[in-house]
Amino acid sequence: MTQETPTPKKRSVNYISNEQALHNYEVVFTNLITQSEIKTAMAEYGYDEAKVNEGKELYTAARSAYDNNRSEIAQSTAARTAFDAQADTLFNTYATHRRHTKVYYRRQPEIIKQLNINGQLPRAFAARLQEAQNFYNLLAGTPALLTPLATFKITTDTVKEAQKQIDSTLALRAEYFREKGESQDATKVKDAAFRAIEMWLSDMFAVARIALEDTPQLLEALTKVI
Repeated sequence: MTQETPTPKKRSVNYISNEQALHNYEVVFTNLITQSEIKTAMAEYGYDEAKVNEGKELYTAARSAYDNNRSEIAQSTAARTAFDAQADTLFNTYATHRRHTKVYYRRQPEIIKQLNINGQLPRAFAARLQEAQNFYNLLAGTPALLTPLATFKITTDTVKEAQKQIDSTLALRAEYFREKGESQDATKVKDAAFRAIEMWLSDMFAVARIALEDTPQLLEALTKVI
C-alpha cells in the first residue's frame, strides 16, 4: 500500500474587504471621538480633536473615493454590456449577409475575392469589424454587386442599416473604453485614499498602545476591529 502524500496546509490570509475596512474605520473614529477616557488619554499624546479630525477627513475621503469607484465600475459594466449587445447584433447581421452573398456568387470567385469574404469569418474583433466595413462600403458603392443580392434580401436599405450598426458599435466601443479608463482611474484614487487612512491609523495605533497601555480594555476598543 502506497502512503499518500499529506496535503499541505493552506496559509491563513487576513483579507479585509474595502467594505469591512470602512466599517472598521468608522468604529475606530466613533470610539476616538465619543469615549471620554480614550479621548483624554490620546490627547495627552498629541491626538487632540484637531489631530483626530485630520484622520476623520482621510476616512471621509476614503469612503467618498470608494463610493465613486463603485459608481464608475457600474457605469463601465453597463457600457460594456451595451457595446457587447450592439456588436453581437452587428456581427450576426454581417455573418448572415456574408453567407448569403457567398452563396449567390458561388460561381464567381473573383467577386467573392473582391468583397474579401473568401475563407472563414475572422475571429478577432478588429479584423471582423474591418471586414464588415469594407464589405458594406463596397456594396453601397457598387450597385452592380448589390442589386442582384436583393434576391437574398440584401438591399440598399439593409446595407445602410448595417452601416448604422457599425457606427453604433464604434461609438459604444469608444464609450466603453472611456468608462473603463475612468473606472481604472477611480480605482487608483480609491486605493491611494485607503493607503492614506491606513498609514494614519497605523501611526495612531502605535501611539494608542503607549497612551492606553494601563487600560488594555480601552486599547481593545480601538484595535479589536482591525
